[in-house]
Amino acid sequence: MSEERDYKVDCKVDRFKLEVNAEQQAELYRYWSDKEGKARTEIDRIKNLLTLTEAEVEMDIREKLLKNSGNLDNGVKGTADAVKAAIVLDKRIKKVKHELIVAKDDHSTYNAAKNGMEHRKSAIDNLTKQWISGYWADPSRPKSVTDDMGNKLRHQKNKQGE
Repeated sequence: MSEERDYKVDCKVDRFKLEVNAEQQAELYRYWSDKEGKARTEIDRIKNLLTLTEAEVEMDIREKLLKNSGNLDNGVKGTADAVKAAIVLDKRIKKVKHELIVAKDDHSTYNAAKNGMEHRKSAIDNLTKQWISGYWADPSRPKSVTDDMGNKLRHQKNKQGE
């Protein structure tokens, strides 16, 4: 299963192919759990990158402050609040924060898919129990009094014929 999958399709259960669904279940769960784990790792990687990028941007800003007699490039005095604002507005920071948002969105999707696989397993279990109990069988007519009487008469005749 190296190809990209659609979790909405993978979550579906076909009650007429329960054995196929059951055979696929473990592999599908593994696939989506793996994707969710990698997405979580990607979030951690981007968070670390954001911290590093923020430090680099702050160093660049502070170097400019030293060169510009305590003022930022736009002439604003380099107060602590102005430095924080300049860090947030830096295009490198904006780019990394956007990557983090995308990674969190991917993680949410993969986590939903993994949870969907858990619900799929439960659905397969429940459908299998229903099938075993005859829930999906053709309806049978209720036993009538005449059926019971006919069975008793046949049983008595068989006993007499022995």
